[in-house]
Amino acid sequence: SGTTYTAGVSAVYDDPGESETIEVPFTYSPVNTFLPPNNVEAEVVDYNSVHLTWELPGGASEEILYHSGYDNNGIGTGAAVDFICAARFTADELADYYGGWSITGVNVFLHSADFSYVGIQVYEGGSVGNPGTLVYDQDITASAVAGAFTNHLLTTPVPLVAGNEYWLAYDISATGDHPAAVDAGPMVANKGAWMYFSGSWSTLIQLGATLNYNWVITGVV
Repeated sequence: SGTTYTAGVSAVYDDPGESETIEVPFTYSPVNTFLPPNNVEAEVVDYNSVHLTWELPGGASEEILYHSGYDNNGIGTGAAVDFICAARFTADELADYYGGWSITGVNVFLHSADFSYVGIQVYEGGSVGNPGTLVYDQDITASAVAGAFTNHLLTTPVPLVAGNEYWLAYDISATGDHPAAVDAGPMVANKGAWMYFSGSWSTLIQLGATLNYNWVITGVV
């Protein structure tokens, strides 16, 4: 797991022989289920080239989010501190996705590079003020960037179980400044900006009346 390989594909003909080998590097990240691509189509071009197109496996993908986009603003204490940022998605938001959909990705935006650790988390079965059970936790420190989305594809998708709510989060060890990005607000009440800080969960606006924002966290289902 995590090893980078190079794979090559070529075509062999009676005449003139084997084509050029097209090589593509990839990193092996094992998953439990390998789904086939959808709507594979082949088109012959110039009599001897075949162009393949396909759609992502597993059907359609959609985004779930509360934020309105990064607003060049971040949250932190200005010093070294550990906290968790989370967006809470209830059964109301997820009703259309029960019965076959899964969480496949969590994309987060960081305001600054003042961190020593970032980990993507998914919680299941929570309620107001309680994220439920941690069902996914993955270190993404090596790939996390500031000023742009860090897009994380879950190594194992999390199936959406009917009736459960899901919290999408990132755990961050800030080294200073204000690295957790927010939008312009206003906060989606009890959903858009939960924070685990000093041993308990609160919304940003509970921590400060002027912190009327949402975390820039986007889920992919």
